[in-house]
Amino acid sequence: MLVHSLKNSLLIGALFAVVACSSEPTSNSTQQTATEMENNAPAFKPEQVNNKKDPVCGMPVKAGISDTAHYQDKVFGFCSAECKKAFVDSSNIYIGAME
Repeated sequence: MLVHSLKNSLLIGALFAVVACSSEPTSNSTQQTATEMENNAPAFKPEQVNNKKDPVCGMPVKAGISDTAHYQDKVFGFCSAECKKAFVDSSNIYIGAME
C-alpha cells in the first residue's frame, strides 16, 4: 500500500512538473539584443549543482537552472519553481528515485 502511494505521489509530481517545464516563457519582446541576452543569463550553471537532471521532471540541468535547493549537503538544480517546490515538499521520494 505504501509503495502504491509513493508511486502515485511521484506520478502526480512528475505530471505537474512536465506541465510547468513545458510552458513557453512569456515575453513582451520577440527579439533580444546580445546585451539583453547577457543580462538574462542564468544565475546558476550545471557545474554548480550535484545533479545532471532535474530530480522531479528529469529535464537535463544543462537546459537551464531556474533555482536550487540544498539537501543532505548537496546542491540540486531545478528547471522551474514548481519542480523545486515538489522536491522540497517530498524530497525523500525524489532522492530515493534518483538512487
